[in-house]
Amino acid sequence: MFEVTKQFRFDAAHRLYGYDGPCGQLHGHTYSVEVTVKGESLDAMGMLLDFGELGKLMKIYLGQWDHSVLLKQDDPLVKTLSSVCVFSRNPTAEWMAEVGYICLKGKLGNFPNPVQLVRVRVYETPDSWADYYE
Repeated sequence: MFEVTKQFRFDAAHRLYGYDGPCGQLHGHTYSVEVTVKGESLDAMGMLLDFGELGKLMKIYLGQWDHSVLLKQDDPLVKTLSSVCVFSRNPTAEWMAEVGYICLKGKLGNFPNPVQLVRVRVYETPDSWADYYE
């Protein structure tokens, strides 16, 4: 079995609406996202999955979040800020990892070499992260 991981970064602001603490205030992060896939065989080039192709898929969900404000739909700031991405849930690292996993899972079957998504990991800081996997 082979396993490869690619890391991506994006900058965004968020707040956890209804949270009683510092994270309830608008603040920013340089997020780091790791995507891990696995498979049993390599393609003719000796790769499990071309990192560049994985990068194209990641733009689907990270591209809209980069340099945006991530807010829950009932947050009053939604109406006052520009470049807002609105979600049904608070934009936690856990939730971002789940969304990334769901987004990518259905798209990995389009490659000639069969791969399976293992995990999406979202780092809010270098020492704090959340994983989503099945």
